Amino acid sequence: MLTVIETFYSLEGEGPFIGIPTFFIRLSGCNLRCTWTPAGNVKILTGDMKWKEAGKIRRGDVLIGFGGGKLRETKVLNTIKTRSETVRITTEFGKSIVVTPEHPFYVSPSRTIRADRSIGREIIILDPDSIEIGGKVKAGKERVVKIEYSGVKTINHFETETHNYISESFISHNCDTKYSYYGGDKRDVESLVEEAKSYSTKYVSITGGEPLLQRDVYPLMHRLLDNDFYVILETSGSISIEDVPTEDNMIISMDIKTPSSDMVEHNLYDNIELLGKKDYLKFVIADEKDFTFAKSIIEKYPFEGEIIFQPEGGKNLKWLAEKVLKERLNIRVLPQLHKFIWGDKRGV
Repeated sequence: MLTVIETFYSLEGEGPFIGIPTFFIRLSGCNLRCTWTPAGNVKILTGDMKWKEAGKIRRGDVLIGFGGGKLRETKVLNTIKTRSETVRITTEFGKSIVVTPEHPFYVSPSRTIRADRSIGREIIILDPDSIEIGGKVKAGKERVVKIEYSGVKTINHFETETHNYISESFISHNCDTKYSYYGGDKRDVESLVEEAKSYSTKYVSITGGEPLLQRDVYPLMHRLLDNDFYVILETSGSISIEDVPTEDNMIISMDIKTPSSDMVEHNLYDNIELLGKKDYLKFVIADEKDFTFAKSIIEKYPFEGEIIFQPEGGKNLKWLAEKVLKERLNIRVLPQLHKFIWGDKRGV
């Protein structure tokens, strides 16, 4: 049996098969925790236009986020409490907030920067007096002038429908798929294969979370291959892929975590040698440090398949494309297509 968060039929949004109608199987469970979160006492703006401490946010709460350039209500889909190191950033006009070092702040509507790398950068700040549900996002920018270590604190990860929220006038971003950490429904392999057959596509994407945490994912892959599907396995690269089938129709999409995720130590580089020409490596790039790191990995671990650079957030292609061209890298720069079509919506 497999624990499944969701299944859906949509266009492949990432990688070399981008745009192809695909049946998606999202499995529960993730062994990584990309820590993008404010500290527990930071105030978060709720749907009734009140401020609530981050540590008291619960699943089902309604917050204020944004999408399509407008402020809107956004529901909390999941929460996870942990302990983490934190930093306090302070802007030129005295606004400050305590967050994890990796917490991303928006420097433009589609581009973010880590808190611990934001010194001297201008980040987007909302005018609290102009916040109105359904209204346009009215914001200015303030330069970060100070970053200081703030100790280990309790933090409350939470994922919203829009993947963003407002924390003390700062617009904050959260992980796209924290809802895959836990929960889901029990499904047997055959029921998933039969559901895949009900759609007019030969492409199936198995994603998560981290699909390889569930042992029954292996018989699922074999049964889908037996039925002549092209199977795309999306994996974080933190678990060995040595037992993944090697048939021609089996494609591995493997991430190499970059420094902005704070998960670099989980990369299992021996996996690169197990990949074939039909597989591909993906790096999510948030900033210059991520770009330099990705280049170093490519140089150190030669790979004959396709290498993809994807901008963090999936949309801000211009900066990354220009960097790749300037440095004459033989790399594909691709967006997350589904975010251009449907925005930050789940199940598409």
